[in-house]
Amino acid sequence: MSVQYNGKYTQAFLSDAKIKKDSIENKLLDELIKVEEDEVVWIYSLKGNKLLFAKGFEILNLKDEDITSNYLNSMFTQYFQEFINEYNDRILLFLYTNTIEYFSSSVIIKIKEIETSAILNIKIYQTDNNGNIISFIGRSKIDKDLKTTDIVQYSFKGDVENEFLEEINQNLNFNNCISLEDIKLIEFLEKKKENSEISNLLNIPIEKINQNLLRLYKRFNLKDENELVKFGKDNYLIPNQFDKYQNK
Repeated sequence: MSVQYNGKYTQAFLSDAKIKKDSIENKLLDELIKVEEDEVVWIYSLKGNKLLFAKGFEILNLKDEDITSNYLNSMFTQYFQEFINEYNDRILLFLYTNTIEYFSSSVIIKIKEIETSAILNIKIYQTDNNGNIISFIGRSKIDKDLKTTDIVQYSFKGDVENEFLEEINQNLNFNNCISLEDIKLIEFLEKKKENSEISNLLNIPIEKINQNLLRLYKRFNLKDENELVKFGKDNYLIPNQFDKYQNK
């Protein structure tokens, strides 16, 4: 029986428990964590499935002390929520059964309370001596310069097996989405790069480049490279919007 990625797996980790603003742990994190303008930040611990820290939520007309992990997982508009449900389920299922040292996930999203797009980034914050993940840090940066349509743009990278990278970056059930890996492919096509050169630049076999192109044509009902490049421009995929945040 196939796995249903509908957000229920992620939901099992969440609760309506609020952070304790007066706790020593929260006060320490408040000193350590820098929160930029137009940004909300939170830290979630897998130990006890609890939210440890939340800050900056006044930009959403909310109080930090009222934020819960349930809210953080459901703060998106309905269309983007459908993507997030599958995306988070797949990632958490993988992390639960594998030990990794690093991953970074970014999604350009729409939040319910605001009209402006935001970029959501989640990384590992802390691991134990055995490499097991203890906590995640999430940052949502609201940026009026971010553009999005009904094509969800996302980036996932980390020290994970190639099979999972291909699954998460190219084979989601949610069709109206595109990964940074595919966005970069479109960028190189727009720059008139040959497939052999793109293969070297992306460190992907040329056969895989051709397979990826055919997959994108089929997914978005396109005929050729010219239509794919136009599709990229029309949906604000190129130039890619992730490079601006890669060191955040």
